[in-house]
Amino acid sequence: MKNVLIANANKQSIENLKTILEHDGFVVQYAFGSFSQMLAILDKSLIEILIVDQTLLSDQLASSFIIDLRKNFNLPIVVTGSENDSASMERIVALQPHGYIAKPFKLGAVRLAIDLALVKFKESGYHNYPNRFFKDSFFVKSGHAFVRVRFEDILYLEADSGYTVVHTMHKKIIDRRLLVEFENELSPEKFLRIHRSFIVSVKYVDVLKGNEISINGETLPIGRTYKQGIMQLIEKN
Repeated sequence: MKNVLIANANKQSIENLKTILEHDGFVVQYAFGSFSQMLAILDKSLIEILIVDQTLLSDQLASSFIIDLRKNFNLPIVVTGSENDSASMERIVALQPHGYIAKPFKLGAVRLAIDLALVKFKESGYHNYPNRFFKDSFFVKSGHAFVRVRFEDILYLEADSGYTVVHTMHKKIIDRRLLVEFENELSPEKFLRIHRSFIVSVKYVDVLKGNEISINGETLPIGRTYKQGIMQLIEKN
């Protein structure tokens, strides 16, 4: 039996999901549409799974909030939402939660999403991986050692199933941190998010054409929601 916290701004959605979870043996608490209420419950209760609705992740604080949750509360995070909202889906994928449940809620789908989220969380070892960002570089674990990677050597970063692949001029490095964590640490004047799966070093961009960017001979896609920011950076420079 696991303790679940539902964070949602819609009371009916809370009730629907609560009914399904309790039918499956979960102990349910809920926060009605507030980050502060959610944090208060997490501080006081032993919550083992957080299920948060995409409507609470739509502002600029969402990504840093999710990162803080991962670091401070050590629990799997599952997002609920509607698949017909492509912009919201891109945001959700960028945050890389442990699971996703589409509305309307169905018992089998909810059970599967939570089971997979628990497995992914257990395998990730995320909560045992400390933050190692510095002003001009970061360290990544390689075997039993930590290797420094300088930001100036990075061509681009790529999200890959809960990990980030750092592409440099000479090698590829796999890091357990999420792409959104790098986005929060990297200088926005030197690095640019172009897609839910890619951040590029501006100085290495060779060609921008249509919905693609060429960097060091490789072609990367530009996400629809990121194109305006790219054009603004080009106009600025």
